[in-house]
Amino acid sequence: MIALMFFSSFVLGLALPSPALLDPGSYRISSVVTNSTLVAPKEKYQNVFVRSDPAPDVWMLGLGAGGSFTLAHKSLALAIESEDCEAAPLILAPLEESSAFVIEAHDSVDYFTIRWPNSSVVWTAQASGEVQLRKDAGTEAQRWMLKETLE
Repeated sequence: MIALMFFSSFVLGLALPSPALLDPGSYRISSVVTNSTLVAPKEKYQNVFVRSDPAPDVWMLGLGAGGSFTLAHKSLALAIESEDCEAAPLILAPLEESSAFVIEAHDSVDYFTIRWPNSSVVWTAQASGEVQLRKDAGTEAQRWMLKETLE
């Protein structure tokens, strides 16, 4: 399978996603389509959303199982959680309920796709600002920037 992916991307010139080369640490996460940052709700079990914010939230990227990552709010004891189904919202939940996600880098482009492991659903910024898991269609609403910060 890996040989086939290498062959396809090398010979056919396809830009296939690959696991992100990210280190655990502090990141600002923003939507490519809206250039808005990922923001935590004020209470747990509320939806995570994107918006333009002069003081954007900082998220801690932690290692999960099998090369996946967890994402926790840096100043709250809460993490991102969801369900493996289309149209499921991302919500802020206690750390022990956090979900793990696969973060895929894309060749020659400075963006990532954040996917439910072994699934076709990815983080998608909605027009309302809410972030949901939606079927991967390769749209800009499904592209994310992760910028490491020292905060």
